[in-house]
Amino acid sequence: MANPAQERRVEVAVKVTERPDRTFEDLAKRYPAVIAVDRDAKQLRLYKNLQLDKRYKIAVGKAGTETAAGRYKIVEKTVDPPWHAPNKAWAGELAGQTIPPGDPRNPLEARWMGFHDGQGIHGTKDLASLGSAASHGCIRMSVPAVKQLFREVKVGTPVFMQ
Repeated sequence: MANPAQERRVEVAVKVTERPDRTFEDLAKRYPAVIAVDRDAKQLRLYKNLQLDKRYKIAVGKAGTETAAGRYKIVEKTVDPPWHAPNKAWAGELAGQTIPPGDPRNPLEARWMGFHDGQGIHGTKDLASLGSAASHGCIRMSVPAVKQLFREVKVGTPVFMQ
């Protein structure tokens, strides 16, 4: 101990007294799909059986309407969703209205997977927005990508937003 530069080796006996209550296999069965979103990288990753399966380029919420960080789960899934325009100033004259699917004023394309307080994952025709902070809190994906993701996840699928 007097010479800190000299290499020392310490051996400590270790005895495992308790095993983990869950194994990797248990978790993979419990969570066959997991969504992880990297808001800074504008990337959504889909894990199947806890192994990376796909990466998607996305758009996230812009300043003032950021996509909420946290741990969530898919709470609803809808094909060709209507848009329930929030009663917020940014929604303009559409605030509080329900815009049907197919209406050009409806920004939700093809699929909707809601995860938190009106925020969700949906398709967009605005492909130029992908890779940027452009939405009012939702995760935007290309239509082919959102259709593919929709098929892979169920209500209850965990969503980790960082």
